[in-house]
Amino acid sequence: MTSVLRCTWLGLLLAIAGSAQAKDCSVSRRFQVMQPQALSGVLKDPNGAVLPGIEIELLAGKKVVRQLRTSTAGTYDFEEIPSGKYRIRVQYGGGFFCAPDVECRMGGCSLKPILRLRQKPLPIE
Repeated sequence: MTSVLRCTWLGLLLAIAGSAQAKDCSVSRRFQVMQPQALSGVLKDPNGAVLPGIEIELLAGKKVVRQLRTSTAGTYDFEEIPSGKYRIRVQYGGGFFCAPDVECRMGGCSLKPILRLRQKPLPIE
């Protein structure tokens, strides 16, 4: 991606970030995986465009148990995760996105593909 496109895309995110939720949303709510399962999918922005290069972490307590980046097609694959209680954290330059919502049903848990925007991006360290 060219720097002009990247700046334009990031500028667009900043411009529409004011409509996102105000609370801190860097980490998802805790969810429980009842039996080992695969955890994979695709992440998209609020307009439905795939999000390549997003760092996504699977947390057990405060410990990062798996960490990866989405592919150029926005896909991620944590492979099979054991039963347990987890949270998801998403990191992307400037912290523009909230962690994905997690939905658990009888067949297992999944991440909702559309990421919400933060109201205020995190400060760059």
